[in-house]
Amino acid sequence: MNSENKIPKALMLIEIPSTLRKYSIDELKEESIESSLKTWELHATPLYRMAINDKERLTLISKLRDIAIFDQPDYMYREFKNVLNLYSKGYWLATVSTTGAICEYLTKKYIPKKNDLQNFKVFGQKNRINELTEYLDEDERELLIKINEMRNDCLHLDVIDIEDLKERAIEITNYLIKLMKKISIKYFKRQT
Repeated sequence: MNSENKIPKALMLIEIPSTLRKYSIDELKEESIESSLKTWELHATPLYRMAINDKERLTLISKLRDIAIFDQPDYMYREFKNVLNLYSKGYWLATVSTTGAICEYLTKKYIPKKNDLQNFKVFGQKNRINELTEYLDEDERELLIKINEMRNDCLHLDVIDIEDLKERAIEITNYLIKLMKKISIKYFKRQT
């Protein structure tokens, strides 16, 4: 048997329920909606998801720092909560990715705006962190650098071992909690 005729070890096949295509979603009965979503969740759950049951989720939550964050823009607040949810459900890569997106928002938009840096256009997260050095305390700068490095390692697939990715997700989430607390206090004090 040559290599072109080999059957794959794993095959993903998700048949979208025909009712979703035949009818308007508004016309579906509640049980059809629930059944379709359960089927989707069963098939769409990432294979690298680790936290399966409530006890495992609570164990993950217990590894986080305490959270105390003052008033923040909706985007940051919503995505921060998203990171916590992704983390607690064991979606490691999504946790790391979303954390990186929050930090990019901080350096592209939030910190420049809070410091009246109009037309701040620096490309690359590392370059932005360096350009913002005078507006960051050493701890904020160090956290942004660590998060960026971890994000790059994970998203560029330098880290593919699932247990290593899990540990990185725990670490990066705690870094984000610490960073968000520091930045929210810093800019909340400026507003009052």
